[in-house]
Amino acid sequence: MQKFFFIGMLLLITVGNAASQSCCSGGTPLTGNLGMNSMEHSEWLFRLSYDYNFLDDLISESTLLENNTRNRTTQSILLQTSYGISNKWVLTALFSLVKEQQETFVLNEASNLVSQSGFGDAFLMLQYSVVSHIKRELLVAAGPKIPIGKTDARDEVGILLPPDLQPGSGSWDAVAGFSYREFHLLNQPQLALNLSAGYKYSGKSSRFEGDENYRFGNEFIASLGVSKVWQLKKTTLTPAIQTIYRTTQPDVTDGFDLPSTGGEWVYLNPGLSVIPHSGIEVNIGGDIPLYRNLNGTQLSTSYRINIGVSYRIKSK
Repeated sequence: MQKFFFIGMLLLITVGNAASQSCCSGGTPLTGNLGMNSMEHSEWLFRLSYDYNFLDDLISESTLLENNTRNRTTQSILLQTSYGISNKWVLTALFSLVKEQQETFVLNEASNLVSQSGFGDAFLMLQYSVVSHIKRELLVAAGPKIPIGKTDARDEVGILLPPDLQPGSGSWDAVAGFSYREFHLLNQPQLALNLSAGYKYSGKSSRFEGDENYRFGNEFIASLGVSKVWQLKKTTLTPAIQTIYRTTQPDVTDGFDLPSTGGEWVYLNPGLSVIPHSGIEVNIGGDIPLYRNLNGTQLSTSYRINIGVSYRIKSK
């Protein structure tokens, strides 16, 4: 499994869709990877992306504390396949491979490293194009998150890892969202306004041993930004900048809110899309934290980087 993970990671770094999710919600960052795209009838889209999330900021409510206790890295490889059922309807499936790694430091500066990798949860989405013409576009989508990810990962001595360090969530969730784009912003033909949002309603997990009543908090993500298309000979460049807001409710176990879970995050997300050839698109982006207001004390994202490549093909 680890060999497969690093082969996929190397492929993405070689060939080079921004997502947003912070610690510590467990499993694949699916809500920020809804991946809505306007597509034609009988058109296929394949997207392979890599997401690296480094968490080293220790936040108590909204205060950044000195952190000499632990850090965490979450790496995800995501494969999205979309098919245009018609010019209005698109069916999308999203699969994931997740590697979680946490390093804990002790008084003598030695460290204890816990690392697990495995398949994360999957997502099935049905998308509908409400509006699609030269001035604006509105897409809506919804679907289930399917709990196929591993939830029984253990450390080297056989102790079951907590839910937020498992590749899967162990629960059936409902995810819905929309994407709106306003083209020709300020009467500029290549300038666009981008607005999107997604919501995940979390079901109760029944797969964590000894913690069968665990439930991750519901999650809401919204982003607002602008993008500008530039043509450089035969290559299309689209830089973009957006602000991302994310909020999650506290996790719940046995009917009680779990301390130090849930909160609000605001990120700045710069990105760049490159189309070097018809049908091929390369995306790179990253999250820079601007504001955190969390419940209790939590480890949070220091920075996040994502890179992906997509390919479109029309069925004959």
